[in-house]
Formats: sequence, C-alpha cells, structure tokens
Amino acid sequence: MRTTIVLPVSRADYLDRVFYALEMLTCDAKRTGLLVLVDGDQELVTTAQTYVEQSKSAERRCVQRDDRSPVTHGIPERRQRIANILNELKTMVTSEYVFGLEDDTIVPRMALQRLYETYALFPHAGFVSGVELGRWGIAHVGAWLADNVYETISLKTPPMGEGIQPVDAAGFYCFLTKTQHYRKHTFKPYEDALGPDVDFGLALRRNGYQNYLNWSVACEHRRKDDYLKLGLTPLQEIEVKLEGGEWKVWI
Repeated sequence: MRTTIVLPVSRADYLDRVFYALEMLTCDAKRTGLLVLVDGDQELVTTAQTYVEQSKSAERRCVQRDDRSPVTHGIPERRQRIANILNELKTMVTSEYVFGLEDDTIVPRMALQRLYETYALFPHAGFVSGVELGRWGIAHVGAWLADNVYETISLKTPPMGEGIQPVDAAGFYCFLTKTQHYRKHTFKPYEDALGPDVDFGLALRRNGYQNYLNWSVACEHRRKDDYLKLGLTPLQEIEVKLEGGEWKVWI
C-alpha cells in the first residue's frame, strides 16, 4: 500500500526534530511519499525545502501556499485558515493512505507501523490515531468522546488507557486514514472552541465509521520551552460543552 505523509508547516521552531523523527520512522521509503505544504514566507519555504530534499521518501514535495495573507490571531480566523490548508492538501494526495502530522509533533519510530497494524485489525475504521497531550495550555489527551455524534453538545477527553480504544474524534497530530475519506471530506471550522480535525472525526462517525486511538503510539508535543508526553506529563481530563451557543471548556 502507498501512503503519503502530509505535513502542514507554519513555523520553523521544531522542524529539525520533526524531520529527524521522520527519518527514523519505520516504513518502506519507496512506498511512502512526503508532502509538505508551507504556510509562510520564502525563508520558511527554503528551510522546509532543505529538510524535504534530504528525506528518505522516494516521492517528496514541498509546496508554498498561494494564499500569502498574514496570519490573524482570532480563533475563528485560525480555524478557517487550517480548514483551507487541509482542503488544499487533500487535492494533492493520490496514495491509498494519508499519514497526517503537525509541525510541533515528534512521532515515535514505530508510529506508522503500529497505525498500519491498527488498521489491519479494524479495516473499516474511519481513522486511527496516536496519542498527544496538550491544547489550550492543558495537558489532556488530544482525542474526544461525544455524547451524541449527530447532535453534539458535549465532548470529553478519555482518561489514561491502554491498547486500542474507540474514540469519536482526535487531533491531526499523528493519524492514519484512507485517502478516500480524506479527499471526500470538506474541511471546515467547528464552531469557535474546536476545529476541522474534530469535525472530520464526527463526520466519519455520522457516516457509520468507527475511529480508534492507539495508546502505544505516544507522541511528543513540542512547546517553546518544554514538551508534553504521555507517561511523563501529569494528565488532565476536560470536557467541552455547548452552552448558550458557545463552546466552553470545563476541567
């Protein structure tokens, strides 16, 4: 099977670590492509291109977005920009599978292999995901359990687990999905507090697919002065609830 590693890049802070992890990744380089979409200036493009050219992947591309508008800091605007980037990326993928990453995520060496194995166990899965901690400055698992996937008013993060666990949604930090799911979906913001990644998971669930979290794929979430990682960082559980038309975070 052919797989494309999809990596949107908007900052250079952690690219040395991110690409080093990709070089260590256990995979068939001849059947694993690398697609990097840069949302930034020419300096960032040049930096990313250098790393891409050194990649072991047989097929590799580094593309700069046509949209060069400045990045705004409002949450709805950021969510819309992310959705736009994902909609651009999905048109560039022709492989059977998409292995999606983020530019602040350090994946373990066996990440892709273990997600393949998860798909082998659940061949009709929507997506399968590793585990990363952290969002909004809170060290919670980046995955979600919904009260109702059709009319969602509450999403909770799972407590510490093991093995392979069904979930409704997860972040896009380290996930594997079939390209047919990725290309078919129209990415869009999911209200103010959540994003296109959660929308993707819930849409798959509404279409009859189950998504899964593999606790053995523990990713490192880089931050400016430190990092978060399962087993090393105290875990918090949170709930995000829709109240009065707004999503609110409860710890």
